[in-house]
Amino acid sequence: MITILLQKYNNDPMALFALGMIICAILEYFTSYVLEKIFKARWWDYSTKKFNINGRICLETMIPFGLCGLLIIYYINPFFLDIYSLLNDNFLKIITLIILIIYTIDNVLSFNLLFLIRKDTKLFEKDNTEELSNIRKKIKSKEFLLRRLLNAFPSFDNITNLIEKSRDIIKKER
Repeated sequence: MITILLQKYNNDPMALFALGMIICAILEYFTSYVLEKIFKARWWDYSTKKFNINGRICLETMIPFGLCGLLIIYYINPFFLDIYSLLNDNFLKIITLIILIIYTIDNVLSFNLLFLIRKDTKLFEKDNTEELSNIRKKIKSKEFLLRRLLNAFPSFDNITNLIEKSRDIIKKER
């Protein structure tokens, strides 16, 4: 459906800008909602920003999404389509499989780590957005999976004990 909309409005930058804003806002809203339901914590909060909806999305973040949509449709996508057209079909299948495997492993490790942290701490028993915002400093010097978690969820921050317990759990499982 999105592809059909993009093809239909490909020559209308204003429509593409609006589509980029709307599609990304819907994705951001539902991502925030699902993460909050799973982990009982808000990973970002725009409630202090103007024109927000339940603190999950705001106009200030929707505008860059619209601009990035235009950049992707008019510049980045054509560049990669040109490269794509030069590649062999078998090579593309192999690359696709490798990317799929990396993506799957990344998701499994991320959720595994988050569930280990959740199981071992009271962090996710209520909305602890402020506590989550300080853990970044603690994770930077820790092991690979914790640093990877920080990169995947940039607003995740605080609690030294949480990090130490998580690291011990990960080492025990190895």
